[in-house]
Amino acid sequence: MLEITLENLSKVYGKVKAMDEVSFKLREGESIGLVGESGCGKSTTASVVAGLVRPSSGRCLFDGNDISQLRGQNFLDYRRSVQMVFQDPSSALNPRLNAGQCIAEPIRNFMKISKSEEKNKVEKLLKQVGLSAEDVGKYPQAFSGGQRQRICIARAIALEPRFLLLDEVTSSLDVSVQAQIINLLSDLRKSLNMGILMISHDIGVVRYMCDKVFVMHRGKIVEELDSENFDKAEHPYSKKLLASVPSISGS
Repeated sequence: MLEITLENLSKVYGKVKAMDEVSFKLREGESIGLVGESGCGKSTTASVVAGLVRPSSGRCLFDGNDISQLRGQNFLDYRRSVQMVFQDPSSALNPRLNAGQCIAEPIRNFMKISKSEEKNKVEKLLKQVGLSAEDVGKYPQAFSGGQRQRICIARAIALEPRFLLLDEVTSSLDVSVQAQIINLLSDLRKSLNMGILMISHDIGVVRYMCDKVFVMHRGKIVEELDSENFDKAEHPYSKKLLASVPSISGS
């Protein structure tokens, strides 16, 4: 079973330590939540795991290999295996590309398939995320926020990744749409057996989606909670966070 292992990862920007010796494992098929206030280092952690940011110290291992040392085809294989969905779907999509082109871009970069196979794959992906094959020629501005996020998700799963990193994927959406996107991601996780690292302010979201949750405060992980002891937080910051963050589920 594939796994991503973070070993004492730290990231420093100037005098600010965004990550402070963060360690945990994410296994294939497992869903982990990372929660905490804005600026605590959650998004930096996801960016390091995605290979978008190099850590100041520590290691991020994929199948036992340090991703900062991967080069050439080995790094491309990692990027294909680990995909990320960002917070704002509007800025994540190129307004000059239609939905089909947005989804096809990673396919063209990583997969050698014919034009007809690409077309069929794009249409299948659109249907898989709850859109229509007829949406293939529409541009991002013709879609709602929730539909744009579905396109981003389709693009992320186009390469059949083993792990999906979700950075506040519902925070910019209307409340009425958030539950639809979470249900979609939950279904995809099960059908594709992906490992998921979910960053969210919404405790209800991570509680529904994740097997366990890491609470992050000032760059450090201060507590680990699982689905069976979610309400039994011991760290003062965890208690404060669980008591104060609103949930779309009303819990």
